[in-house]
Amino acid sequence: MWWTLFRKELTESAPLGVAACLGPLTWVSVEVWSHSFWRKEVTSIPLLDKKMYIPLLLAGFVLALGMAARQVLVEEHHRNFHQLLTLPARLKEIFGAKLIAGLLVFVVSLALPVLVYALWAGAPGTHPGPFEWSMLALPGRVVLTLPILYFGFFLTFLRPAHWLGTKLLPLVPAVVVTAAAPDSYWYWPWGLLFVVLAEALYAANILWAAEARDY
Repeated sequence: MWWTLFRKELTESAPLGVAACLGPLTWVSVEVWSHSFWRKEVTSIPLLDKKMYIPLLLAGFVLALGMAARQVLVEEHHRNFHQLLTLPARLKEIFGAKLIAGLLVFVVSLALPVLVYALWAGAPGTHPGPFEWSMLALPGRVVLTLPILYFGFFLTFLRPAHWLGTKLLPLVPAVVVTAAAPDSYWYWPWGLLFVVLAEALYAANILWAAEARDY
């Protein structure tokens, strides 16, 4: 039963991941073209110039919002939660399948453009600047941190609340961590540990809210 739910969520979330991936991939294509045909001198070093930071953040924000809305608001609109309650599975298992599938799609969709850009930057003769795999640190931090935004939207849509401020409360720490953590000098290892613990706390709160909610 769990694998069936997981595959269902993976199949339904994959198109959103593909759509979100196209944004950073388009940016990578433009950047590769500009380096190849216009820039003969070293004006910036790929992956170190932080140019990929904004495309990744925008794609991550849109994907986090869209995927959480599809998994919670759309399911609620179509009254699918009532059908899920009849399944021979606990709510924690059902929503755990949602979160794991969503997290997998989220990370792969954002990591793929970074990998494509890194493979181009590491190929000989593509640009006049240096390349080391350690240059993936900043985009890697962004990819690892952005899931907290997905969890924040998920918990926001799932929690019942009478006031808008209370409803949006889970988003506040998620946005703060997303904005501050990736570019901080203390990210490795303590920042990464903090982000992972924060994401685990969000996931635990989502599973608790799923069982406590009145459907």
